[in-house]
Amino acid sequence: MKKGEKNILNMWASIFLANAVLIYIASMLYPAHIVLGNDSLSSWAATVVTSIILTLILAIAYPLVKSMKLKKDKDLISNIFYIVINILGVWVLARGAIYTGFGVTSYLVAVVLGAVLAISQYLIWKTSMARSKK
Repeated sequence: MKKGEKNILNMWASIFLANAVLIYIASMLYPAHIVLGNDSLSSWAATVVTSIILTLILAIAYPLVKSMKLKKDKDLISNIFYIVINILGVWVLARGAIYTGFGVTSYLVAVVLGAVLAISQYLIWKTSMARSKK
């Protein structure tokens, strides 16, 4: 495996772990608004399933956003796209709670959680890019 491929794999693994940790912490801090687990999935399994699917959504969206050839304020506009993708991903995953074991009480919770996830993913991405330039 080449160094660049290894860095990309490490970045996606870091994003998966950050998603899992943040979703789990959010469910512990706000149990009335974020629910993990159902009759067929434990809270840990729901965390893993939700994090995997959300990371896959981002992995699919990454080349699409990159191919948009944004000229003005490229970083800002692409980050807005990622925030929207995260919010929609959280909302869709919560609507499929019977399969994912993840639920939120309102769209406002999905907006806040999606924004927090996007910020952490941005920080991971920036750190990974800085490491790959060394």
